[in-house]
Amino acid sequence: MSEALEYDIKRVGSKLLFTVTNGQVQFADRCDPTSAPSRNRLIKSLGAKFPAFDTDAIEKELLQAAGAPEPTQGKQDELGDPNEASDAALAEMPQSVRSDALRMLKSPDLIKQVCRDIADVGVVGEHGLALTVYLLGTSRLLPSPLAGIVQGGSSSGKSHSINTVAGMFPPETTIMATDMTPNALYYMERGTLRNKFVVAGERSRVEDDDRAEATRALREMLSSGVLRKVLPQKTDDGIQTIVIENPGPIAFIESTTLAEIFEEDRNRALLLASDDGHEQTRAVVRAIAIKFAGGDQGDGEGIRQRHRAAQRMLRRVNVRVPFAGVLGELIPDERPDARRVISQALTMVQSVAMLHQFQRLKDCRHGAAIDATLCDYRVARELLVAPLGRALDGRLPDHVASLAEWLVTATKQGESFTVKQLAGRDGCRWSRTTLYDLVKPLASAGVLADAGMEGRSSLYRLAGSLPGAGVTWLPMVSELEAQQ
Repeated sequence: MSEALEYDIKRVGSKLLFTVTNGQVQFADRCDPTSAPSRNRLIKSLGAKFPAFDTDAIEKELLQAAGAPEPTQGKQDELGDPNEASDAALAEMPQSVRSDALRMLKSPDLIKQVCRDIADVGVVGEHGLALTVYLLGTSRLLPSPLAGIVQGGSSSGKSHSINTVAGMFPPETTIMATDMTPNALYYMERGTLRNKFVVAGERSRVEDDDRAEATRALREMLSSGVLRKVLPQKTDDGIQTIVIENPGPIAFIESTTLAEIFEEDRNRALLLASDDGHEQTRAVVRAIAIKFAGGDQGDGEGIRQRHRAAQRMLRRVNVRVPFAGVLGELIPDERPDARRVISQALTMVQSVAMLHQFQRLKDCRHGAAIDATLCDYRVARELLVAPLGRALDGRLPDHVASLAEWLVTATKQGESFTVKQLAGRDGCRWSRTTLYDLVKPLASAGVLADAGMEGRSSLYRLAGSLPGAGVTWLPMVSELEAQQ
């Protein structure tokens, strides 16, 4: 193509005509701007044909062309201070709890203390996952918070880890939504989503068009920080277009046993993983046994109250990342995914810095500015290497990879096998239903190959190694130091 691609949006009757040209028309499609499915179909087709386009920004333009106004500062101010409820609740907490919380926030070992406290309130192992969920919840105070999807097998502790960590946050800052309908977020009271930590429970195992529409509101909120729904309404003057608007932003977490997730959803979330290995299972079993034997359970409620006080104390400060430019130069740019990588990495850095604000400001207040440090980046990098490997380098979720690792030891080179045959072998710790679920992503990743049929059962054989680990996407701290 000799000329740069340009796009144009024109109204044609009740529809919008979207065209892409470079001297000649390369793409043309229409959509009903008041219909979410219609807009979604256009955006999906556009993204597939032109991956370089910012489809989130284009969707905003479609909404604007339909008559949806941009949010204004005045509208935000009308909703009041989103921290008002937390400030009131903090004032009612005992002085001793507030003093302990402030002491923790000023501690040079703050991150280590958070990890110890998470373990003491009931999360066994899972240090990286639990700390990531805690920082994800803290990111609710940022302009563009983080989102995460925890993948793992059944009974691997996904929900327990998420819910236990979420329980350390003040109830007025969290929304526990175990099941959400497509329109639930749109119709919540205006302003109730601002700076909230939304814990959505287990993701549906059904991945179809209806499910895609159900999660669309979340994608819109995570991308733009505001929900807008344009719909026709019958009035005395006829049919008029109205706009329902609910501002955010939100931090978001959910769990799933699915190994494969809608691309639109996975592109907006960190792909986290629970540990279903033998050592983790042994540690959990021992902890449960100690509990039933009447062992010391510690002061779990006291720990939760201290963290709720600490989260209430945190202000919505502006976090600058002085080394952001250097990081941007060092991240590989061969793929468009680099845009997502740097956003997620810098937001995690900001969240770590947000948690340390009482160590960098004498007077913490909304709107004050702090600088992130390379120590913040070190924490963020350690937590992000594995999730980025899953999202970018094709690294399989841990519960899927563990099956592949077992197959290497349980099968002979070139051997063909059915799922039913695997279920009866020594060392197999998966049910037959789970095995059927896990061989599909292994086949999609090329780890397993189709070896024909045996009666009505599919035959498989090992064909390739596990995909990479994502380490190369984020530079070492020493590389950043060398460039500054």
